Amino acid sequence: MIRFVIGLALALVTLVGAYLLEGGWIFPLLALTPFLITFFVPLFAVLAVWSFREWLQAWGHAFRQTSTQAIGVSVEIWKFSEFASYLAGLLSLLTGGILILGAFGSAQVSWNHALGAALVGPTYGTLFGLISRILRARVQNLRG
Repeated sequence: MIRFVIGLALALVTLVGAYLLEGGWIFPLLALTPFLITFFVPLFAVLAVWSFREWLQAWGHAFRQTSTQAIGVSVEIWKFSEFASYLAGLLSLLTGGILILGAFGSAQVSWNHALGAALVGPTYGTLFGLISRILRARVQNLRG
């Protein structure tokens, strides 16, 4: 588990560092609405197919050595979660695009900031999808 946490932290530090090196400001990346869409939509999609207990078991399979029984369900949960995260990022991008187009006639809209804000959702979706892919690989590693 410690390798996962360290790897995730280093990946996030790399993204933030690259963003700051390019002269960016980190707070636009912390937009709440794209985060909520890209976190909760895949979670609720997973919970629509599998039980909460199976979802917790998938987390357990990813972070501790267990028997190889029932890890097939965990692999499927992580595979589905990865796909759902990418789709939620796309959904968030479409939501941002709709908001941008809704303000199209306004002269007060800063288009570069609006487009940047719309791209935060796909960034979150890609990040959560990558996390799900890593967790799926960890579970698949248990199979041998």
